[in-house]
Amino acid sequence: MLNDKKIIILAIVLIIPIINAYAHPLLMESEPGNFEQLASSPDKVIITYSEPVEEGFSYIRVTDSNGNRVDNDDTQYFEGDETKLVVSLKPNLPDDVYTVNTKVLSKVDGHIVDYTFSFIVGEANVEIPTAQEQSQQRVEAIYTPESLARFPGLVGQYIIVGIGFGSIYIWRSSIKDGSLKYDLAKIVPILNVLSSKLYVIGVILVIASSFAMLAVQATTLGVGFIEVIETGFGNIVLARLIIAFIAAGIYPLVKKDNDAYKMIILLIGFALLATISLMGHGAAVSPLVTGIDMLHNALAAIWIGTIFYLAFSVMPSLKRIEADLRTAMISLIIPRFSKVTVVALGILAVTGPSLLFFIETDLNLLLSSSYGMLLAVKLALIGIMLGAGAFNQFGVHRKAINLIMSLNNKTYQDPDHVFSRSIHKRFTNALRIEAAIGIIVLLSIAFLTNAGLPRSEFPFYTSNIGKLEALSVSIDNDLPRLYNSTQLVEDAKVNLSFEPARVGINTFSIKISDKDGNPLRDIADGTIKLRQIGSDISPLVIPLNKVDAYTYIANGTITANGKWVIEVNIDRTEALSISTIFPALIKPDLDEMKFELTEYDMPFDTLNPIHALYKDNTIWTSDGSKPRLWRFDLNTQEFKSYTFNGTSSIKLAEDSKGRIWFTDPLSRQIGYFDPSTERFKMFDIYQDGLPTDIYVDFNDNVWLALIDIDTVAKFDPDNEQYITYKMPINGSQPAAIAMDDLGNVWIAEAAGRLAKLMPNGEIEEYGSVINDGSVSGILAEPFALLISDDGAIWISEHIGPKLTRFDPLLKTFQSFKVIDDKSLPYGMVQDNFGNIWFAQHVLDKIGVLDPMTGKIREVEISSPAWVQFLDIDDNGNIWFAEPRQAKIAMISIKALPTLPKEEEQNIEVEEEQLELRYADVAVPAMSGFIVATSLLFVKAVYDLRSSIKHVDRFRASREDKH
Repeated sequence: MLNDKKIIILAIVLIIPIINAYAHPLLMESEPGNFEQLASSPDKVIITYSEPVEEGFSYIRVTDSNGNRVDNDDTQYFEGDETKLVVSLKPNLPDDVYTVNTKVLSKVDGHIVDYTFSFIVGEANVEIPTAQEQSQQRVEAIYTPESLARFPGLVGQYIIVGIGFGSIYIWRSSIKDGSLKYDLAKIVPILNVLSSKLYVIGVILVIASSFAMLAVQATTLGVGFIEVIETGFGNIVLARLIIAFIAAGIYPLVKKDNDAYKMIILLIGFALLATISLMGHGAAVSPLVTGIDMLHNALAAIWIGTIFYLAFSVMPSLKRIEADLRTAMISLIIPRFSKVTVVALGILAVTGPSLLFFIETDLNLLLSSSYGMLLAVKLALIGIMLGAGAFNQFGVHRKAINLIMSLNNKTYQDPDHVFSRSIHKRFTNALRIEAAIGIIVLLSIAFLTNAGLPRSEFPFYTSNIGKLEALSVSIDNDLPRLYNSTQLVEDAKVNLSFEPARVGINTFSIKISDKDGNPLRDIADGTIKLRQIGSDISPLVIPLNKVDAYTYIANGTITANGKWVIEVNIDRTEALSISTIFPALIKPDLDEMKFELTEYDMPFDTLNPIHALYKDNTIWTSDGSKPRLWRFDLNTQEFKSYTFNGTSSIKLAEDSKGRIWFTDPLSRQIGYFDPSTERFKMFDIYQDGLPTDIYVDFNDNVWLALIDIDTVAKFDPDNEQYITYKMPINGSQPAAIAMDDLGNVWIAEAAGRLAKLMPNGEIEEYGSVINDGSVSGILAEPFALLISDDGAIWISEHIGPKLTRFDPLLKTFQSFKVIDDKSLPYGMVQDNFGNIWFAQHVLDKIGVLDPMTGKIREVEISSPAWVQFLDIDDNGNIWFAEPRQAKIAMISIKALPTLPKEEEQNIEVEEEQLELRYADVAVPAMSGFIVATSLLFVKAVYDLRSSIKHVDRFRASREDKH
């Protein structure tokens, strides 16, 4: 039998060994820093993390303001340091704002954490968030799948520790203290059976949890179990599995009534606890903190685990003995367990705040974080458990000892043992309530262990702030920009507006009311989440600040142009919470964009390139002078020609097999070139019609606009058959075709109308005008079509001269007149910013229209050019052929963020925020708790001595009676 002193010494010896380990990688610093402005292009980005990361499962990616990658995809350790990653950058980066996204896998706890920040090169100006605004930027902090996978293992290991410690210290010692060993001997086998069943549950939970953690990690990384086990985190989980299988192997020992076997169980429980500490937050700081965390976990497991043991093993066993003897045993168990509990709580009152001191001492940050919220929930649950424990110590124990004293003095007769049964029931119910709350506490611990630390949730709370003071910002008030949209959600109306709706810091305003415009009185809190579509950068979560009964505001940084989603989440106390999504296109104004022209001379001056088509890093070009196609390799920048039997090639299209289709109008043929075989195949056109446009749909059917016979033809290359559709009105002259996502074929009629050929073969026409019985159209020679990302039909009116947008839902036309009346707009393409680019047939300029503002800008090209058609490559560059120059050309697009010019501002001085210093709160709380537990310990010692004395008298009176 081990006495109290030996138990305490053993616990200390088991806890003190410290292993160097780390967890939860935090971004400590970066080169360049967040929003640092550099005079010249850097050659690399270096990021330092708080602890080692897995090189093979981590990366750094850098993109420009257009979303194009500018790194060389060669992330690796920097100078062999496992806490630093480096990626090299492409040389001579132009002036711009660059976004860095890093995603790393912890070498220990297996958490995947990502961060996003920006830096500036040269004169690219962007509004810099203030230190306060940066501190509000947060990333996802709670890892739900990992938490749920870890939770069963926490319960299981606490059960194992509780069985080992409770068997030795609570059960054995209580029997010895009260001289009840022989009276209770008959229920020991029952207790061992119940304990063994509980032990099996604990072991199964640990094993299942370990496999679940590996499965979650494998799913997250997209790899197999073997690859996960080879990581640092996998090594620790594998160690847990080995310990758990050892625990399963010694199952027969659990039923043995032997203290040495119980000690083995306790040691196994402590070993499992050590693996959790090696994956905990304390390990992210230092080995010393890891040791403190181990001590903290061990004491918590002794407390909560013993509650499990008492509730589900001891108390059911005591039901097998007579009620008064049961009461005597309860009077011994409660103070003995209280001694352990108050000692454990007293030490926990020191280790808990100490751990928090090493992890985070900024209470304002802590209270704003998800980690702080979870910690508050955990402490509230522990408070409820302490209340139940106080009920046992001050209520149940007092009743039990009073009953024993009455029985000893023979002042109370209870032949039916009603009072004894009541005490047993109260104590059992209180233990079960504590056990249930303890399980919930362990769930909160699982989330806490897997939650990001406050500084990982607010990664730029302090980092690089000192560098911001030297930066200047320019703002142009002539460029007002405002996003505004309203949505109805259940019984509420949500309006979102933000400005300047561009890269940089934006002010978001959310107005919330009911459908009648009245304020909602039950709003508790709210956030907005910013996420760029198509990017793997983590969403930015920003808390909302209340302005009045209707309005909430927040400042957040949009890091790149492109499509974004703004998710508004509002918590309500008396109704369902509000969650709605607003799509937004972030783009610069045309005046904020830089266009650069690059031209490539074709091999011969006599060539007549008509249409340049981009496909897989290659530009295919038709040739109006001879029957051939030209291939321009963007990697080698070399031209190669391919000749076919015919007259010329004009309009190009591609199919899903990589074949390049083309029209040969003079020969009344179409054909395709297969790059894989370098062979042509030609086909005659239906009724020798004159093709003005060619389009390949998603089934590889080839559509032709046959302008001279008022027909649209669909050609099936597999059976070489045509299906034709005659236009409803003679003289329609179909000139261009395009297909939408619903399979509708849209047709531009040179006679002035727009038509829709539906999948059922019916044709609807729009823009007809009837004068004196004749039908004409409102469009002025529509020669080209484009279907934009929003589903609108764009029409190029050749002699309008204008671009016209047709809304298929509202069936309305909206026109934008071009700058030069002689331009003859022709082919169109949409860029990555949603702008509509258009060729101007007889002008040596390419036009670009911003549909949001209606502004048009022109880009000068070589003269004479005679451009007809446009295309766009994967990087957003605009390509076209210049027939009169025998060249192909590219316009690259670069957004140069510009913000409002500096002006006089009325600065409101905010009320100074009350700074909560950690020591001012933690030290008094620790001191008060230590004093309270000391007093409770004294009471527990007194109660135990009193209980031993009265139980000895009770046993003696039983012997006299018998």
